[in-house]
Amino acid sequence: MTELKKITLKGRSAARLAAVQALYQVDIEPTDPRLVIGQFISLRFKKPETYYMKNPDITLFETIVMEALANKLQYDTLISNVLSKDWSLDRLESVLRAILRCGICELDRQRETPKAVIINEYVNLTKTFYDGQEPGFINASLDKLAQILER
Repeated sequence: MTELKKITLKGRSAARLAAVQALYQVDIEPTDPRLVIGQFISLRFKKPETYYMKNPDITLFETIVMEALANKLQYDTLISNVLSKDWSLDRLESVLRAILRCGICELDRQRETPKAVIINEYVNLTKTFYDGQEPGFINASLDKLAQILER
């Protein structure tokens, strides 16, 4: 994993980045997600030059974080089903898990947004963290998950 590249995301893209970061934080240091959401809104969103986010869609951010965590067991099962048989969800880096959880949540809950847009957004987010094959992995995984959710 590489360090977060210095880019500035706005609106819904910024909300997605923040949701990935929040889920990562909750995964690493289990805590009440409402506290994490509050920290983002009161601290990180007030200093976008520090955290690469400008005018994030707070409603989308809160929805992704809360829904992804509320449905974590269901989503983790679906994610595990699209991984190769040699990989388990626990073997994935925390950032990749957070990206997949946010992506599947949005594919599941934000039906008004085209699935291609959602997948592209998370692939691009993955590129801000990784220089290797991870964006392709996220693309393939979210595409499979979108197909499963359509059934």
